Amino acid sequence: MNGKEEVNDMKRLCIVIIIIVAMLGCSGCVSYEVFRAHFNGKLSSHNAFVLSSYDELREHIDKYDDSFTERLYYELRSYDEDYFKDNKLILLYHTEITSSNTIKVKDVRYSNGVADVILTRREPDVKTQAMQDYVIIVEIPQKENCISATYEFE
Repeated sequence: MNGKEEVNDMKRLCIVIIIIVAMLGCSGCVSYEVFRAHFNGKLSSHNAFVLSSYDELREHIDKYDDSFTERLYYELRSYDEDYFKDNKLILLYHTEITSSNTIKVKDVRYSNGVADVILTRREPDVKTQAMQDYVIIVEIPQKENCISATYEFE
């Protein structure tokens, strides 16, 4: 093998490694969004809802809309009947002791009809003292046979 062939082989190997790493990195990807909210007594921290249909979403919005920011309200209204043909929504309601923390969804695990959402929290060194309510929207496949949800921090 000459030097040029060795370089080409190394390039091919690098491309294969990059593709494998990219595929592994996305194998557990979860589609989600985190919104700030203002719970008004109807909701409390650590509530979780699984919404399997457009009608369930509409009922949920009607019942709790005064807890939603305008951005969250319009986001929830963007889901339509077609969305629920293949998908469900999990809505998690959570209160943090500081608005400085960043919350992310790491994974969703399914067992015995329950979706357990695994969250992570990044806490900065300097924090505010203002509590913050959050609504976390997690999209899951309709095929998952879950009727309830929980969440926990890793």
